[in-house]
Amino acid sequence: MTTPITIDVTAAPYSADNTGVSNATQAFIDASAALCAAGGGTLLIPPGTYTVGRQVRATQSNQGYAYLGEDIITLSGCSHPVVIEGTGATLTLANGLKFGSFDWSTGTAYTPASLPFTDANYAASVGRMLVVKDNPGHVVVRGLELNGNASALSLGGQWGSSGYDLAADGIVVENADQVALERIYSHHHGHDGLAAYDVTASANSPRAPLSLLLCRSEYNARAALFWQGGNGLQAVDCKFSHSGRATFATAPAVGVMIKGVARNGHFLNSEMLNNVGEGVLASSTAADIKVERCSLVGTTAAPFAVSAARVHFVDSTLAGQSSVVRAGVSQADGDATRFSGCWLTDLHKYNNQVFISTGGNLLNWGAGSLGVQMDRCSVEVATGVLGQTNGAISASNCRFRQTSSGASAIVANFHGDTIFDTSGSNDLSTSLILGRMLFNSAEQLQYDQMQRRLRFYANTGSGGRMQSVGYCYSATAFASAFGGGTKGDIVYNTAPTPGGYLGWVCTVTGTPGTWKPFGLIAS
Repeated sequence: MTTPITIDVTAAPYSADNTGVSNATQAFIDASAALCAAGGGTLLIPPGTYTVGRQVRATQSNQGYAYLGEDIITLSGCSHPVVIEGTGATLTLANGLKFGSFDWSTGTAYTPASLPFTDANYAASVGRMLVVKDNPGHVVVRGLELNGNASALSLGGQWGSSGYDLAADGIVVENADQVALERIYSHHHGHDGLAAYDVTASANSPRAPLSLLLCRSEYNARAALFWQGGNGLQAVDCKFSHSGRATFATAPAVGVMIKGVARNGHFLNSEMLNNVGEGVLASSTAADIKVERCSLVGTTAAPFAVSAARVHFVDSTLAGQSSVVRAGVSQADGDATRFSGCWLTDLHKYNNQVFISTGGNLLNWGAGSLGVQMDRCSVEVATGVLGQTNGAISASNCRFRQTSSGASAIVANFHGDTIFDTSGSNDLSTSLILGRMLFNSAEQLQYDQMQRRLRFYANTGSGGRMQSVGYCYSATAFASAFGGGTKGDIVYNTAPTPGGYLGWVCTVTGTPGTWKPFGLIAS
């Protein structure tokens, strides 16, 4: 039976130097090991500056590294709650650690002939400052500043696909469950400022909460926050900015990178500004991400690129040209990206910079925009044009404003009240207006071409989708005219005969879909 303990890392027998003069790596390794052996407790890191970080050099070939960095604080297997209290404390990586590709035998930098280069025997890593892994008990880390000191690294050649894809991280959480990071400032690391991994996660994994409160992760080489797998990450009042803006960058140099089977992420009142790459980058394997009341400003790349299913931007500022959203397979697909109450613009800038070229498309979504939903959004451009959405988005009660000249190509199903003001042009002939639109102050009416139909935004009980009701001599001809049928669509027969049918209803979505007759007409 273990008993939680309290350890002061500056007290004997650990005696960590908080003046920054002596390297305190061993003191932190020993103190965290003792805490884990006790099953948990409190690790006190008094105010001050602690120099940390050391490496082991390979003594022969094929050891799997050239220089191996040691992790500083490791919390693993703690069955009792753990608290790391570090208010006023700064851990700073020691000067001169090797990072990148090195020849183990000579200790000199090695330049690969080509990339990617992943020979582990040339790898020089510096390790991770704090690792939280597989703890049954709750873990809280608060108040720490973690300085990766990237400018003082001794850089070798690149290692990985691009840049320096090796361990040089602030905090790494593996298999998180009930982990809270509060008031953390993690900056200038050679890799990620904050990272969370659960590579065993599946779509059915239970929630394992990881919360970030008032955290800042800035000027890191690869990502401010890297999240690969897991269910239930929440970040409140955080800053994930300036990735790749320090001494060097490692692709993708983003604010927040979401990969693997990551589910139920919520970013609230947070910033993703001025990263070399995107503010939020979410892969197609992730899902159910909400970005609420956040500010994303792209200066050299898009503010976001989201292939993940069911990403919802709410009441957020999204500045800069974007090109990647999740499209639906039809207007009825609920997996497509959603925007509610957002401002999408090139007017909002960081240090007078925003990512868009003169005349470029703000919403550069093209055919990959089918089913994307915008509700109560404002889209405003001055340098570029509004965009191209020839996949047909759904826009409800939105405003579009372009003060620059040039043609945009917003194709949409417009619902509710729409205001569209442009100093250029935008062809509406392939759009559908359901409700009222003022286009440059003139009210617009829009009718379907070919076979006449009506379209409605229907409540399915688990979301919404576009539903069609039309008139045609056959269901397949109707479906061919409008690109297929959606379950629930109805076509009334324009050539009824005695003994025939009043019309057809679509029972299976597809092209043309499955249609069944209804309403037998008396002979």
